[in-house]
Amino acid sequence: MNAILAGRGGRPFASPLARRLVLAIIVVSSVITVLLTGLQLYAEYRDETGQIEADFLQIEQSHLKSLSSSLWQTNAHDIRLQLEGIVRMPNLEYVALREADKTWGEAGRQVSRHMVERNFPVTFDYQGKSLDIGTLTAVAGLDAVYRKLSVRALTILASNAFKTFLVAAFAFFLFHALLNRHLVAISDYFRDLYFKGFTSMLKLDRRARQAPDELDQVCASINLLQEKAHSTQLALKESEAGLRRAQSVARLAHVITGPAGRFESWSETLPELAGVEPARVPVSMRAWLKLVHPEDRGALRAKSIEGARSGERIEHDYRLLRADGASVHIHQVAEPLETVPGMRARWFSTLQDVTEEKRVVEALARQQAQLRAMARRMADLQEKERRDIARELHDRMGQTLTALAFELEAIGTGDKSPASLPHIARSRELIQQSGEALGGLLSDLRPPMLATYGLMEAVQWQADEFSQRTGIATQVSREDAGARLSTDYELALFRIGQAALDNIAKHARAQRVTIALRREGSKVRFEIGDDGVGFDVPRALASGRWGLAIMRERAEAIDGELRVESQPGGGTSLSVEFEAVA
Repeated sequence: MNAILAGRGGRPFASPLARRLVLAIIVVSSVITVLLTGLQLYAEYRDETGQIEADFLQIEQSHLKSLSSSLWQTNAHDIRLQLEGIVRMPNLEYVALREADKTWGEAGRQVSRHMVERNFPVTFDYQGKSLDIGTLTAVAGLDAVYRKLSVRALTILASNAFKTFLVAAFAFFLFHALLNRHLVAISDYFRDLYFKGFTSMLKLDRRARQAPDELDQVCASINLLQEKAHSTQLALKESEAGLRRAQSVARLAHVITGPAGRFESWSETLPELAGVEPARVPVSMRAWLKLVHPEDRGALRAKSIEGARSGERIEHDYRLLRADGASVHIHQVAEPLETVPGMRARWFSTLQDVTEEKRVVEALARQQAQLRAMARRMADLQEKERRDIARELHDRMGQTLTALAFELEAIGTGDKSPASLPHIARSRELIQQSGEALGGLLSDLRPPMLATYGLMEAVQWQADEFSQRTGIATQVSREDAGARLSTDYELALFRIGQAALDNIAKHARAQRVTIALRREGSKVRFEIGDDGVGFDVPRALASGRWGLAIMRERAEAIDGELRVESQPGGGTSLSVEFEAVA
């Protein structure tokens, strides 16, 4: 990589690309030259061999008849003269006339290594018959043809090689002038960009053209990309700086762990989170475990092994012992990065210091416990106040109404005018109604059935009274009620049921109500449902209407959870769940 980045400078002969271009020109030109030369030589070879065939044809057409006459007459002198004339023909080296094993004459000699031999039968027509009287052998040499073709080939190849050299040299320098030196300039620009960063836009050393060519387009594209990359880099640096600030404020850090458990990279906030110098940051999971609280170390190790086996996201909370001696609570989330089949995954872990959040949660838990204790205390005070009011009403109002009834009875048995009788009767009726109302009020304030017979009997009495008062059918299920609960639980559930029935009577427009108490071991569930018009639960909880706030407070006073399920037109289901403590 360093050798590539070092570049080749502006030396044209040092350009591998230019050398490859020249080599390609030479190879292609050579192949074409060889092919064309071969075709040309083959054509000339065909011409030379065609001339030899023409000589053979001339022998056959012009000399065989005279030779046959001389041979028939056995005129050796004429035969020799004719053979010497034939051998003077171009390309012929040797001719001979034979009759069986006898040679009548020959001329020339065979000097070529490569030759073409042709035998012509010599015939004579005698008394209408064609008689074979001998054979004329003609030999043409090819060495001269081959020498001629070789010289021709060398001449063609040499001339074409010189032409190829000139073309390649011209293409080499033209390529360097038009393209290669600009490619080198672009390479130098990117090398400086890599080592020095952005300094200026790319500008090629060439004259301006009216119509931009491909290099101008490449240069413009590089400058456009560089401008966008520079802007993106600045935005990225700002984003990274913002991320570092956000991580620092949020007490957040991240780590990328390799397959072998070593930390490949981490955020700049990790040393601050661990309370160590940047040079002393743990570089592996094994080293990180040494900072974990001994009581949490085994659980974190087991969680990490489980995540490595499953390849799924894992979350874990543990305590970290900082180098400065402080103990902080860490919430870690580890997610696997891209995985390759058959290889262990890399992990991206986010670590957050949640010490303050833990403290807030613990403080909220203490406050909730205090609120529940206050709610129980308020409920006890309310019940005590109810009992005190009921006792006062019973003692004072009851005695007053009784005395008033006796006085009216005495008036009724004494002398009275006819006009007073209706008033006396009406007064007695009002006194009786007041007594009944006072009795109902006393029952509401201090239900005698609850203390004497328990929750379900009191709920049954309450349901019967509710049905008589509203006309709504009410069913109480006590099959799974089990043994009686403590007074605090029974009183809270009774008041919740009382408030729920009041809400049903006022708002539900229901035809049927069901009440049930179910127990499974120490778990208790008290349920009240109706088939009324229903309502929007979130809106009701936000507005504080329907008495839900009071019911929720009473449920929380016994460490219970109030659940309300309803929707307009779909009825309402209310339940209280809690763990009964003896």
